[in-house]
Amino acid sequence: MPTNTSVNDPCSPRPPSSLIADASNLLPIGREIDLTAKEAIPFLKNFRNGIMPVLEDFLKAGDHLAKAIFESIDHPDLPPIQELDVPEMNAR
Repeated sequence: MPTNTSVNDPCSPRPPSSLIADASNLLPIGREIDLTAKEAIPFLKNFRNGIMPVLEDFLKAGDHLAKAIFESIDHPDLPPIQELDVPEMNAR
């Protein structure tokens, strides 16, 4: 296994979270770099204050998926239905 654990090493055996931790020492999250993440329940700010969370509405997504499935069964000749959900930044 490689021993090089540099932040710039794409073959690093470390998980991405450790790379973010290393990078945040060089470039503080929220001041020097922006980091956005989707979440179902707001908790990311409890761990990293600089993260910009985007709340993902699973109920809305599931409802749309169900409608799309039934629409494709009832009308297979029509194009699939689509919906764009614009997330709210700073979910908390």
